[in-house]
Amino acid sequence: MTYKTEYVLPMFSSNLEKEPEIQITGLEVAIRISGYDDEEQFSEVLLKFQSVLEFTRTSSKFGITEGSYDTVIKIENSKRLAELKETNERDYAFWSPNHYAFYLDGSGFFQIIADSFEVERLV
Repeated sequence: MTYKTEYVLPMFSSNLEKEPEIQITGLEVAIRISGYDDEEQFSEVLLKFQSVLEFTRTSSKFGITEGSYDTVIKIENSKRLAELKETNERDYAFWSPNHYAFYLDGSGFFQIIADSFEVERLV
């Protein structure tokens, strides 16, 4: 497995204003995150994942992936992607999913298997 940084949050997850808001609509998962950086600057972002095949949120007690603290990473050649491909190779080829992950202090470890990812900066 290799990891590629996709997006570094502009705030510290240890300094969030509130719990992340998760909205699931069809095959899209949107996660709104708002909080402050080390200079007390407020930011709010919307992480949007399209064509989501799988979404999980687990406690940090069960481990997090290297480089994912306050950072959305893409896990290339992950075990989970291999399992999905083995389960249904035809649909896997159609979706060409990516494995994204990030950890937020106090909120947990998020993993999303999706076609694509984008960020909307709200504030």
